[in-house]
Formats: sequence, C-alpha cells, structure tokens
Amino acid sequence: MFGLGKRIKNWIQAQKLKALGKVAPGIALVLITLGETTIDTSQMTQMINDMLPLIIAMISLAIPLIFIKYIMRFIEKILSGFG
Repeated sequence: MFGLGKRIKNWIQAQKLKALGKVAPGIALVLITLGETTIDTSQMTQMINDMLPLIIAMISLAIPLIFIKYIMRFIEKILSGFG
C-alpha cells in the first residue's frame, strides 16, 4: 500500500520537480486513500440530528441578546410612565 507512495515520490524527484517533491508524500497519501476509503456520513448526520435542539436553543437565546439594548430601552419607557 505505501509502496505506491514511495514510487510516486521517487518519480516526482526523478523529474526534477523540486516543488512537487516536497509535497509528494501528501500527494501519495491522497492517491492511496482515494481508492480505499469510504466516508460514512451516517454518524455525522446522527450527531447533527442529536445536536439540533441544542443549536436551536442557542440561537433562540442569542437573538434577544443581540437586541438587549433596544429591549431595555423599551422596558425603561414603559416603566418610566408609572413614575
């Protein structure tokens, strides 16, 4: 499996492409994992579904905090009418 990466690195260095020679291990790793890796997104989807109530709660708390100055001015105007 890793022999392919070494052959790619040796070929790039043999071509006198110094810039590619420095990133050849990364390129080789990508090429090796492309054919052998499958990405299972079901766990990520499940995590997002589990976190959705928390995300909604955080957004519902953040919106009033953004406008807290205007809300306080409004409450102050209402309460100043009684004094």
